[in-house]
Amino acid sequence: SSDHSDRNGSSDEDVDASENYIDPQAEDRELKGQLLRKYSGYLGSLKQEFLKKRKKGKLPKEARQQLLDWWSRHYKWPYPSESQKLALAESTGLDQKQINNWFIN
Repeated sequence: SSDHSDRNGSSDEDVDASENYIDPQAEDRELKGQLLRKYSGYLGSLKQEFLKKRKKGKLPKEARQQLLDWWSRHYKWPYPSESQKLALAESTGLDQKQINNWFIN
């Protein structure tokens, strides 16, 4: 009976066999290619972000001066409350994240 099916669907079975043996590697290569394309772009843009941030780096001089003034007035307990941070953000023109990071650093 196996002879019968061989004769009948030999071309179909050949296709199946070649799919089984060749495709997994082709799929692996394709997947690797996709991942590299996908993530190298992502990693590249991540790197750009870091470089951009590093370049921006320092806050404006006046803003830094205001923060330092605040710091020197409160050096015994240099932890601004949320409302103080808001006020600092408004007076320096920075956003609260920048204020937070400045104090963290």
